[in-house]
Amino acid sequence: QGMKRGSLELADAVCVTKADGPNLTLAEVTRRMLQDSLHYLAPPTPGWAARALACSARTGEGVMAWLAWIEANAARAFAAAPPARAG
Repeated sequence: QGMKRGSLELADAVCVTKADGPNLTLAEVTRRMLQDSLHYLAPPTPGWAARALACSARTGEGVMAWLAWIEANAARAFAAAPPARAG
C-alpha cells in the first residue's frame, strides 16, 4: 500500500516491521525496494533524505536505529520550525 501514489511521496521515513524469523529476508527486500523508491522522490521536508528502515519488536533488532532516526530528525524539525504565535 505504501507504493500507492501519494502515500510514499509524503513519507520522511518508512519502517518495515516484523523483520525477524522467516520474514527477515522479505522484510529486508521490502526495505531496499522502499529505499530505492524514496531515493527517486523529492523529500516532503526540504533538506532531508527520506529513509527506509526495518525493525523487529520481537527481537529488538533495528528498533534503536528507528528511534534514533526519529529523535535526530524531530530535533532538527523543531529547530527549523517557525516560532508559534501567541494568542
